[in-house]
Amino acid sequence: MYNSLIEMGMDDRWSRYRGGGYTESHRVGPYKVEMVDEGLDKRILLWNPMKPCISMVIEEQSKEAVLDLVEYDPDCATPQMTRDMIDFALELLKQQGATKVQLSDKSRIRCGNSKVRLGLMYFLKYGHTWYEKYFGFHPRDHADDYAELKRRRLELDTEFLAKQPCEYFTDDVLQDILSRIGYKFLQSIVWEKELA
Repeated sequence: MYNSLIEMGMDDRWSRYRGGGYTESHRVGPYKVEMVDEGLDKRILLWNPMKPCISMVIEEQSKEAVLDLVEYDPDCATPQMTRDMIDFALELLKQQGATKVQLSDKSRIRCGNSKVRLGLMYFLKYGHTWYEKYFGFHPRDHADDYAELKRRRLELDTEFLAKQPCEYFTDDVLQDILSRIGYKFLQSIVWEKELA
């Protein structure tokens, strides 16, 4: 996809001191990449093109990363560009030494005049979440509960749900459908991916 930052000739020499931490900033393909030393952690921001769209933190000792912000705002990206940007972000985390990445899926996307919960909508329509389908994330905990929830989803009219546009999945509709199949833990799942 993209050459590593080291292959591009960038290393610690292109750091500059700013506000108590070292900040590295450079354009990589369509993205501006900014790395900020936060003591025991390293924060990485991806900008596209004028605002930070993805924020990640690598815990230096454990080499575990957290994807703590992904903007689905039109100022950041289209859905395909967002997938490309996340692929780039995961590759960048790997290049920076991260061995796994975690996230909590609180994502909302704009559908018509409202925002809907991406993970819940995707789960009901297709039987897996967006991060699960496109990036191979899996539940860190609750794996058995999640497998049971997938089984219980099949008791719903999945053909009907798959045909619904995203604006159908308002919070009220999601609450009604998911309360019938016992989803209480779904919002608290921490999703994880190994970066091999």
